[in-house]
Amino acid sequence: MSVTCTYHCSPCSLHFHSLEAFDAHRVGSYAEGRHCEHPFDLLDKHGEPILVPLSEDGVCRLGCNTLRPLTGITVWVMARAAGRAAKALGAPGQALSGVSVATGVGS
Repeated sequence: MSVTCTYHCSPCSLHFHSLEAFDAHRVGSYAEGRHCEHPFDLLDKHGEPILVPLSEDGVCRLGCNTLRPLTGITVWVMARAAGRAAKALGAPGQALSGVSVATGVGS
């Protein structure tokens, strides 16, 4: 089953599975202008990733991609929610793209 993005960032062209994950990649104050930060550069206070790939072979059907979907995209999700998302997408007991269903962290 292919994972579909539900949020697409126009400025940086990244794809996300939740609004929370999309918001997490936007940094900076609203007063000074927010900007995109790549998920690889977003780490928590312990140096662990905040966002992880839910799928590296996802599909985007948002906006202009409804008739000709983009395929082979990375769909990002919050690391702590990766296990729940994988289970909801029909991958019980296994990980999608190396994300541990138990911990939500990539291997």
